[in-house]
Amino acid sequence: MRLLKRFFYILTALIIIPTFIFIGVIIWLYATGNKLRLPLPEKSTVNDFLLDAPIRTEPVYSGENPENNQEPAGIRGYIEISKSDLAAMTPSQYLSFYEQKLKDSDYLWFSFVCPDGSGLFIPDCADGSACFCSLSRNGRQESIYGYLIIKDGECIYQETK
Repeated sequence: MRLLKRFFYILTALIIIPTFIFIGVIIWLYATGNKLRLPLPEKSTVNDFLLDAPIRTEPVYSGENPENNQEPAGIRGYIEISKSDLAAMTPSQYLSFYEQKLKDSDYLWFSFVCPDGSGLFIPDCADGSACFCSLSRNGRQESIYGYLIIKDGECIYQETK
């Protein structure tokens, strides 16, 4: 019987009393208008649609006709993106994508390709500056509408005149 009493006291001290204290703290926080903030990691959704987009690649040949059994000169990269996602992209999102995915890549050029044939063309992945334009079949610029310039860690957009 003494052992059972001792077990009950230990159970009360270790489990029941801290539970009542925790419930009391939650009720007090609720009554005072405060919130219990647990140290949970916050997931940023700012750049997810760009960073999660699958990057596709195609070989680039130096001539017009790749059937000549020649070796590719390199590869180009591109992502397919909707016009609305491209329009909603902020300069900081582009900068983040550039620094995480393109800056140290081996792509000869990179394109953001929209279904209507427009998009962003990045001619030099080491530089990161781009132009908003209509794109050719191989992802290069045809008619330029504006420039996206990276300077001193900032991204600036300028329309053509």
